Amino acid sequence: MFRLIITMLTLSLVVGCKQQSVSFSHVEGTPLNDGLGNDGGGNNNNAQPPVVRIVRSPADQILGEDNEVVFEVIVGTYPVSDVECFVDDQAVDCDPNGGVIEIVSPELGDHDVRIVVVDEEGLQGHTQDQWTVHNRYLRKVSNVTVEPGEKLSDILFVIDNSGSMADEQAGIADRINKFLEKLTDLNWRVAIITTDPSGYGSPYGAPATDGRMLAFPNGSYFISSELSLGEAKKQFSATITQGIDGSGNERGIYSVYRSIERALDPKEIIDGKHQEFFRENAALSVVIISDETETLNSISDGSELPDLFKSDGDNLVNFVKDSFGEDKIFQWNSIITRPGDRNCLTPSLGGLPGGTGTGYAYGVAYDDLSRKTGGSVGDICSADYSTELKAIGQEVASLQTTYDLSCVPQDLDKDGQVDFHVESLDGKTVPGYQLLGDKVKFNSPLKKGDYNFQYFCLNTI
Repeated sequence: MFRLIITMLTLSLVVGCKQQSVSFSHVEGTPLNDGLGNDGGGNNNNAQPPVVRIVRSPADQILGEDNEVVFEVIVGTYPVSDVECFVDDQAVDCDPNGGVIEIVSPELGDHDVRIVVVDEEGLQGHTQDQWTVHNRYLRKVSNVTVEPGEKLSDILFVIDNSGSMADEQAGIADRINKFLEKLTDLNWRVAIITTDPSGYGSPYGAPATDGRMLAFPNGSYFISSELSLGEAKKQFSATITQGIDGSGNERGIYSVYRSIERALDPKEIIDGKHQEFFRENAALSVVIISDETETLNSISDGSELPDLFKSDGDNLVNFVKDSFGEDKIFQWNSIITRPGDRNCLTPSLGGLPGGTGTGYAYGVAYDDLSRKTGGSVGDICSADYSTELKAIGQEVASLQTTYDLSCVPQDLDKDGQVDFHVESLDGKTVPGYQLLGDKVKFNSPLKKGDYNFQYFCLNTI
C-alpha cells in the first residue's frame, strides 16, 4: 500500500519576461535530454528541462517497518505538466510539485523507486533509487573443532598495592590454596602484576608497575602446575603481599593491557618473561583484587593523566582478540567493592553510618568487565576469601567448556526459549549446556570431534 503526502518548497524567478515557480533541493537528478537541455519535445535548443531530485533516500530496513521517499521538482524553462512515480514498477500518483511517498511495510528483498517529470513541451527529467528489506534475524552457524590434549590456562593476578590494601593482600595469601585446588586438572600458570601504573619497584628487584610481572622468590616470573601445591602456595603467598606503597592511581585494566603489550614488544621479548607467560592455546583469566575502580583522572601524587583507551574494558577485550586470535578464551574475575554494597563501602565515602566497610569506591569498571566476559565477582570485604577464591577457581576451570558466540542468541519463534541448537558432525543433538549472553557453557567437556552451534542474531543494519 502506498500513500502520497505532498510537500513543496518554491521560489519565484524571472525567466525572460515570465515568472516561474521553482523547487530547490541539494540532491542531483538526471535530466533525460540530448545534452543541450531538451529531448526533442520543443524547438528551442536553449530550453532547460525540469529536474527531479530525491531529498531523502529510502534507507535499508528491517522487515515489518515502514519507509519513505522525499523528492522535489525544479521547474525548467516550461511549466511542469506531469510527474510519474513508480515503486517496484507500480505506478503511484504524484503531484507535479514534489512530495513524500510513504511506503507501508514493503516485502523482504530489493526494491526501487523511480520518478519522471515532464513539462508542457515534453521535456523530461528523472531520478531513481534502491533499498533493501532485510530479515529481523540472521541465522548463524558456528563450527567448533574439539581436539584432545591438555587444558591450558594462564591466570594473571592484578593486585591493588595502594595504601588501603594490606589486610586484603594478607587474606588472599592465606586462602590461595582454595583457588589452586580447583585447578588440579589444568596445565596452569600464574603471574602477578599490580594496579600501579607509575614508578614503584618490586621487593624482588623487578619493576612492579606499568604491567610488568613480579618476580617470585624462586626467580621465575610465573609459577605453574609443575610445582607441588604446597610450593606453589608458598611462592604465591610471598609475592602477592606487595605492601601499600603503590600509586593511588589504581588502573587494573590498563595494567593488563600494558602487560600484553609487553609480551608483543620486541624490546621486552629480550628477557622473554611476558612472552613466555602468555601461551597461544591457553585460556586467559584475569583476577583483580582491589577496593576501588579504574582511576580515570590524575591524582595528587603527580601521576600523569591515564591513557583512557587502555583503561576501557571493551578495548581490552578487543585487544586480547586482536593479539591472540578470535578463538582466544578470555575471562575477567573480580574481588572488589561490589556496586551497591554499602556494607562494604567506607562510611565516610557513602557506606552505612557506623559501618565497618573498608571499600573506597564501587568497582564499577571491574564488575562490568566480569559480567561481559562471564567471570566471577567476589566481595573484597569478606572476612574469609575462601568462597571468593573457590568460585574464581571454578570459573577458571570451567573455561575449558565455554565457547564464544557471534551474538546473544534470540528467541525467534517467541515461545520463551532461546533458539539454540548444537549438533555433532554426524547430526546428533548435543544436550547439557547453558547460555551466558554471547557464550555457551557445557556441563562437561565436549568429546573430540566437530560441532555446529546453530542460532539467530538480531540484524543490526
